[in-house]
Amino acid sequence: MLDPARLVFILVMGVVAITLLSLVANVLALKGIPHADKLQAVFSVDAEESLATWWSAITLAGLGLVTWCVGHRRNDEQAIQRWAWRLLAAGFVFLSMDEACKLHERIGGLVSVEGTFEHARWILLWLPLAAISASLIFWKLWRSSPRVVVGLIIGAGVFLTGAVGVETFNGVNRVHAEIEAAQLAESGAQVAGPIDRTGKANLTYVLGTAVEECFEMFGVVVWYGVLYGALVRMRTESEPAAEAEPSVPDVQVRKTRIVVQQPETVSTRLHASVR
Repeated sequence: MLDPARLVFILVMGVVAITLLSLVANVLALKGIPHADKLQAVFSVDAEESLATWWSAITLAGLGLVTWCVGHRRNDEQAIQRWAWRLLAAGFVFLSMDEACKLHERIGGLVSVEGTFEHARWILLWLPLAAISASLIFWKLWRSSPRVVVGLIIGAGVFLTGAVGVETFNGVNRVHAEIEAAQLAESGAQVAGPIDRTGKANLTYVLGTAVEECFEMFGVVVWYGVLYGALVRMRTESEPAAEAEPSVPDVQVRKTRIVVQQPETVSTRLHASVR
């Protein structure tokens, strides 16, 4: 199997490359470079069906598979703990689907709110559900796998720093940019180009989304290091036990010599006395 440290290194390099490509594409678009919008559609972390979107979807789906394998190898656990592993794997697969389809944004749009969470309304709906589900799963896994649970919590902290913390900041920045754009349009002032009413065409938002997605992807890397590392350790620990068991051809059957002692009779005693 691939060494966990090497896998984490590969994933980290992928995250760094995707973040830098997104920054370059967005900055070029802000400066009005011709055809930069095409690069933006492919590399921007804020664009749908971009490289970053598919990277996150594939890595999260793979993480779900790794989690399922970890739970499958733990045959000594109780049924409720095996189900906890399966639910955790399903949660990662759901996050993969969410990245591909933007489910949190579509369903979050059903919530009507203004102000700080106007552009991050999904947080009010999804965060409590995720916190309750994760707490129950971690509680069931704590007794048998405390080290893994601690690693998962650290990864969740990194992931939520971007998904909740930085995204909330980006949402507030968008609201302020939209207000400034509306005031500028009402004033009738002459500007060099069209007024951006989305709140996204500014360097603060571009940097903010890059940091947001970078934290989310690094959170996934931490989860990989924890779960894939646990899977490799379990396989390594099982190999010596398998080698210690002798195979059928190697078993040496020892033949025991059976001595049958005949009962002593009168003739045998006479024969012995004559000798």
